[in-house]
Amino acid sequence: MKNLSDIKRYIEKFKSCRDKRHRYASFDYCYNYFYRYKSEPRKLKENMVESCLYLWSYLASWGMLRGSTKLLKECNFMCLEHVIEAISESKGCWDIDIEDYDNDKKRKQLIECRNKIEEGLKIVGISPTETLITKIMLGVFGNIVALDTYVSKWIKKENGKGITKVNDKLLIFLSNFYRKNRKGFKEFDRKIRTLSIKEGELETNMYYTKAKLIDMYGFEKGMKLAKNEE
Repeated sequence: MKNLSDIKRYIEKFKSCRDKRHRYASFDYCYNYFYRYKSEPRKLKENMVESCLYLWSYLASWGMLRGSTKLLKECNFMCLEHVIEAISESKGCWDIDIEDYDNDKKRKQLIECRNKIEEGLKIVGISPTETLITKIMLGVFGNIVALDTYVSKWIKKENGKGITKVNDKLLIFLSNFYRKNRKGFKEFDRKIRTLSIKEGELETNMYYTKAKLIDMYGFEKGMKLAKNEE
């Protein structure tokens, strides 16, 4: 199947860019930081400045602080304070991955998490795009793909029509795609460790989630689709 060969090629391509100083590593550092609080997320509020800085740095690396966005023009990292509060109330979201999307309660939990993050941004006057919301969910929890330009382009091509919001349609589509292509992703499941920020240490004992693997594939696939359209 073409998808299986594409999965290997595109994830390997993404991996080839991994370096402790590459912008891609910002995901690793962000995810590593927040995962520390998996069992006691409310403690994130006790380290509010550090929490905001890690998330802000990751969002900057992934293009969320550019153009005419309010985040760029009017905000500093403490604008994410209410987002951190929303994350601190989302215990259990680190335990959700692609294979859980068939569960009605887990899908509802993801959608509720999405809505809390949106509310946290709106409190400070930011009208968030779905790209921003899902970038945050991916970087913090690793439980959903980020609906950026390239991933959205891949979804539209694969699905036959676009899905622009975290809802049941998106989660069921991703679940079905993973199930159909499980063999391709299984090769990388619990094989890619997150990069470590510590001096002298290359990797952590944590692994990329299945949702992160699909995001890597969709990002590279969507990028190729975009180049073919030029």
